[in-house]
Amino acid sequence: MQKLHIILSFIATCTSCNRRNEIVIKDFGLLTYTDLEMKLGEHDYTVSPIKCTKCNTFTLPSIMRMFDKLQKVVVSEGKIGIDVPVINGDKGDFVYSRTEEEQAEIDRGIAKWKQHAEEHAEAFWQAFEDYSAAHWNTLLMELSKEEYESAYHGCGLALLGPNASVFKYRQDSNKQLTDDCLKRQFWRAANVMMYDRFVTIGIESWNIKKDIKLFGRERVRFLILHLPIPEELEGLRSQAIGELIKRENTDQAYLYQRIEQLSNRLEQANGKANRYRQEVTDLNVKLAAAYDTIEDLKSSKVEVRQETGQTQKIARLKALIADLRLENRELREKLPLNDSTPPGIEVERTDPAEQIVEADLNLLQGKTVAFFGGWKKQNDSNNPCTVLFHDARKQDPEFYRILRDAEFYVILWEFISHESMWEIREYAADQGKSVHFVKGMNIERGLMAIVSGMNHRNY
Repeated sequence: MQKLHIILSFIATCTSCNRRNEIVIKDFGLLTYTDLEMKLGEHDYTVSPIKCTKCNTFTLPSIMRMFDKLQKVVVSEGKIGIDVPVINGDKGDFVYSRTEEEQAEIDRGIAKWKQHAEEHAEAFWQAFEDYSAAHWNTLLMELSKEEYESAYHGCGLALLGPNASVFKYRQDSNKQLTDDCLKRQFWRAANVMMYDRFVTIGIESWNIKKDIKLFGRERVRFLILHLPIPEELEGLRSQAIGELIKRENTDQAYLYQRIEQLSNRLEQANGKANRYRQEVTDLNVKLAAAYDTIEDLKSSKVEVRQETGQTQKIARLKALIADLRLENRELREKLPLNDSTPPGIEVERTDPAEQIVEADLNLLQGKTVAFFGGWKKQNDSNNPCTVLFHDARKQDPEFYRILRDAEFYVILWEFISHESMWEIREYAADQGKSVHFVKGMNIERGLMAIVSGMNHRNY
């Protein structure tokens, strides 16, 4: 079989200077015509603007050309968007374009075409054989010498020799094919090559004009109308019928035109049905996901987690409130009925000095006590513990260092601001340390208040 060296190219006519620009898209190398048609059906090619070599203007290609490098001839030339379909042809004014959904549907049909053809092959051949019986002489005239030889070989008949013409084969076949079964066998064997070609190259590669020249109008018409193809490809069959009608000159042409119209309507209806089917599928998927989410929410407990900083702050405030309530209760038990809280201070305070029971200060041996308020004093060496002082006027680094180092806090509430006092109380609640309030600036009274609190709480 003759081989070709095909170069596939796109051609664009510049919209500015009318220059014809051509770019090579694919070099198929050496291959037969059948292999070429198969390869053309396997690939899609992107239609992109071509830059003009003269004025640098970009223009979409309008022609797809196949050129035989061996014979130096143009094998075919088709208009893009008219003879050649375009997927997503919104980039240009293409007459024949497809959406991605339409192309996906065609791809599904092509993927299952061969299996579909095998499943319905016998029914097709029975119908084709019946059709040949009714139009025997007309159809015999469309057979080529190669097809006659294949049919003779399939029926076990002797070939007429290499010099026999098609006319001689036609005469001889009419003499020998007298039995109906033999005629059916002959007709199937004669058309196997045509049938295989139409199925193998794919419906997108059908060339009605060329096929009519190769196989004859009657046989091509029957194959186009009756060849078993998947439902997804019926739209392409309608287009092929339209091409066939353009070349019909018989009284039956109007019938084929009506068939094309009905096929187009069917294609549109199928397209809508497929879109609706896809929408229903998508909605069912979303609905199932929503039901799954609802079930997950029902079966799982929702745990609300606060931020770490907020959680710690809430814990400190709770501890502070608990500490304040405890000290408030203790002080209320010790205060006389006619005593009242000093004006301007909303904090609990310890008893006056005369109400503090003498305590053993040796319990504070090795401890560190911090006094806040008043002014700084030197530590009295007679104290059994380490005493630290801070006037608490500023919350400076020294202020926080004393907070960290001391184990007990004494607040001289007459000489301290509310801000510093609450900072000390919050820190004490956070660290689990005790705070004692003393009137005046008596160190011994503050130490006795600590010991009294230790005894009361069974420290």
